[in-house]
Amino acid sequence: MKPTMDLLDCTSKVMEAAAEAFIKELKDASPFHHLQTYLVTKAAEVVDVLTRETERRVLEFVEREKVPYTQNHYLFENVCKLRSQRLMDEVNQALPQGDDDHYVNPQSLRATVKNIFQRNQEKSVDDHMAEEMQHALNAYGKVALKRFIDTVPMICVEVMQKFANKMNHILSDTSDDEIERFVTAPSNTVAKMNKLKRKADTLEKGIVALGELY
Repeated sequence: MKPTMDLLDCTSKVMEAAAEAFIKELKDASPFHHLQTYLVTKAAEVVDVLTRETERRVLEFVEREKVPYTQNHYLFENVCKLRSQRLMDEVNQALPQGDDDHYVNPQSLRATVKNIFQRNQEKSVDDHMAEEMQHALNAYGKVALKRFIDTVPMICVEVMQKFANKMNHILSDTSDDEIERFVTAPSNTVAKMNKLKRKADTLEKGIVALGELY
């Protein structure tokens, strides 16, 4: 489960960082610091909700996988390969090793191969059943691993694709008073603007007065 949770954690961090970077690059929002902070906070909340939803779906998938089941023909192909692999390995070990040419006595080779298969036939039923069960487990493990590798990232992508809709839903619940508060300039900025406006008015009146003198 650790690789799965690591993937989910990485996806969550990437989503949150991408959302924050996008919001901070919005030119229309850049003059309003409170609005930017609000959007970044809400984006982080959405990512957190999606992360928990993804984790829930991944855990549900893992629970389903605890019951072995598949119709994938790859399972039966693997079982067939594993059944003959041990005998194939023993035959290969009995053959001359290396790249040099070796003369192989056909009768000796036939006797060796016959001995290998005879030893296999003389194994007990329990040994054969245990070996068959091991083959089935190994074959199913390969099928389940492939399914796991494909499904978990797909779950992450599917859930994270809901980010935009969930973000829009949260923002649609924002009241007009909150919006007004976010887009209103800070008090110190308003004071500076008023001060500059008074200076501009005074300067304009002075210009008018000078114009009347001449």
